[in-house]
Amino acid sequence: MVIVNALQGAPGGDTVTLSDSQGDSFAAGPHIAGTKAPNSSWFFELYEPTSPGALTVTAHQAGANLGTVQLAVHVLDGASAGQAGAAAGTYNATTGTAAQTHTLTNTQSGSWVYVAVGNGDSAATLTPVSGQTSVNVWNDPSSGNDAAIGRLTTSNVGAHLLGWTASQSDPFVWAAEEVLPC
Repeated sequence: MVIVNALQGAPGGDTVTLSDSQGDSFAAGPHIAGTKAPNSSWFFELYEPTSPGALTVTAHQAGANLGTVQLAVHVLDGASAGQAGAAAGTYNATTGTAAQTHTLTNTQSGSWVYVAVGNGDSAATLTPVSGQTSVNVWNDPSSGNDAAIGRLTTSNVGAHLLGWTASQSDPFVWAAEEVLPC
């Protein structure tokens, strides 16, 4: 699982692709570019039946308003080779709010749910919702933005609140994806 938050100089329209040192092709998952928040969030997957050894993963951003990129690579042992039917979602909050959250309903108990949020306020402190673990939180004063990536391990099927509470209100983008276990 690879998650990318692309922090842009202005809202809208970037594209993110991945490459790695072994020439693998990553399947693109949910992604969203903010219409008010200068951020986009992207998910990519690559299934390896055996350990590939050391890899270097690189994110490439293209578009008119390029900024910095937050990249999180997360290796999951025990994920299913096929992810058909897994839940995924995006949300584009065009007005400022401190509760930078949304819900995703997972399809299988024991699945992992990943969430990525980006907003345009690098001074904000981000606190994950209850039960969610922060994988990476990034405040980027050079772009004026911040972003966060989190994970929740589910014990039941149902709607799960995912995201962060920010210390300051701001428009944000939110994307989430369920990873099914084998």
